[in-house]
Amino acid sequence: MSNRKKIFLFFIIIIVSLTFGFLLSIEFKHKYKKKLEKYAINETKHFIVNLVKEIVNNSYEDKYDEKIFAITRNNYDEIEIIDFNTKEVNKILEKITINIEKNLNFLEKSQIENILYLDNEFKGRNYKFLKKGVLFDLGDDFFNEKFIFSSDTKIPVKLSFIGNVYTSISTNIKNYGYNSAYLEVNILVEIKEKVKLPTSSFEYTIKQRYPIAVKIIQGNVPNYYNNQFSSSSNSYSLPIKK
Repeated sequence: MSNRKKIFLFFIIIIVSLTFGFLLSIEFKHKYKKKLEKYAINETKHFIVNLVKEIVNNSYEDKYDEKIFAITRNNYDEIEIIDFNTKEVNKILEKITINIEKNLNFLEKSQIENILYLDNEFKGRNYKFLKKGVLFDLGDDFFNEKFIFSSDTKIPVKLSFIGNVYTSISTNIKNYGYNSAYLEVNILVEIKEKVKLPTSSFEYTIKQRYPIAVKIIQGNVPNYYNNQFSSSSNSYSLPIKK
């Protein structure tokens, strides 16, 4: 075979290989994109929701209950209004929001050792050697396709936080037994994040309600409220600093 034919055959093989690789990558992307995105959202959400839960629980104290709202009753001792003390609510929300922001930055930089609120489940081997911005890696065991990657190949899933952290306080109250009402106080937290994969990225928002106080108080909710009503404070936010 002449050198010209050899060169021509070589280029044909290269073109076929590149075309096959391109088509394979398209098929792989189409087949696993939704699965990968769903898994990444579930894993990051699970991690962040648990982290924020611990932050809220450690930042809120029982003594705040008497400071942040007052209950107004009518002449029949029925509960009509829950008034929020805006100044006190903002103090508490600022404390919680700052703690969330600080720990999200630790998480994004993979400084797991600086996050005081995580238990050993989240400080285990899987998170000790992560590079900046990488929350976890995916390998062949995720795809159930042993031939796709070598055993040492990992797909990094990176996480970054964008926008602001929004927090607010809400109360729900309903009749409970005879001449009593059930009061639940919640912290509402909203965080927007971006998940980065090697070939794509997407954004989604976590909105989570965290109960911080539950108590039984004297008084009924009037019938014209259908025996229950809710009240919410203004939202407080701080931009996430990089």
